[in-house]
Amino acid sequence: TDTISFAPPSIYNVLGASNIPTEGNSTFILNGTNFGPYGTVIDYVKYTNSLGDTYVATDCNVLVAFTQIRCKTAPGVGNIVSWTVAVGGQESMPASTVGDSIGYRKPEITSLTTAGQTENPLSSNNTLVIEGTSGEEIEIVGKDFGSDISKINAYFGPATHSDRYTAAPCRLQIGGNGKNTLTCNTPPGVGAGHTLYVSVGGQVGLLYPRKVSYAPPVIVSVDGPGASGSTTTGGESIFLIGKNFGPPTSSFAPSNPCTLNNQMSGLPHTTSNSKNDYVYANLQVEYGTALGTGSLTYFGQCCVISSSQLIQCYTSVGTGNKHVWKVNIGLQDSSIL
Repeated sequence: TDTISFAPPSIYNVLGASNIPTEGNSTFILNGTNFGPYGTVIDYVKYTNSLGDTYVATDCNVLVAFTQIRCKTAPGVGNIVSWTVAVGGQESMPASTVGDSIGYRKPEITSLTTAGQTENPLSSNNTLVIEGTSGEEIEIVGKDFGSDISKINAYFGPATHSDRYTAAPCRLQIGGNGKNTLTCNTPPGVGAGHTLYVSVGGQVGLLYPRKVSYAPPVIVSVDGPGASGSTTTGGESIFLIGKNFGPPTSSFAPSNPCTLNNQMSGLPHTTSNSKNDYVYANLQVEYGTALGTGSLTYFGQCCVISSSQLIQCYTSVGTGNKHVWKVNIGLQDSSIL
């Protein structure tokens, strides 16, 4: 006996699949052929995002006989890149969709504060100051963060490297009316005027207008052989103890030597992190007698940040006593000690 079979379903396009709320339950329509008459049971409608996550739509039914199916989206994140439908045990070929807005909404931040502070609305653009020594918790309030914390990332940094710092780990609290609170730890860092954004499922949200700045460096004390009674020929070790020095900078290696000299110039240093090839600490230590320009007489030589609380340098060629000290990190000056 000859086997009789129908042609498999085929999807032409998808309507209503742009900027889908991440909580789902949004209606969309598949246009195509061979969907069957009214009342046909739809085996499933599936769609896949750019990360490879596959979602199964709900409440699917034939809206227009043979040519239209209506469904509701599942909760999810990311751009949707392909769709499939199965009817009567036959699955369609994947139908591709391309477009920045095809899929779930991008995350949107509505408030940025340190943990426990009152929400700071979008219209408030004052700077959020955080500690540079060990970081602290910040609260990012917004919507369309999704529900899977593993797909959420929060970054901040200067305009040229906006992902320099990663706020992590994070925890997510899902509230009513689509309001989400992301609480993250900030890493040690330096600099002012950073911008923050959230990425969810590979989709990058807009930069939040409220700037993030690390507190400026603070020198508490200066120690070491070069701190008192140093030879005038320079080259003696000095240790600056304080806070908000940021993450360690690279040590000097044979491939990156540092030669002591008597020039009055600071020596900038970078970390080994490839994202920070731009001199991100731009470390400069000054000491001596205050000049009319606000600068001091001498510069520390071959300085490195050993930790967020310790800087190590060598003295320059010089003379005098009762010197005062100042450090500039990330274009922020400390007070003079």
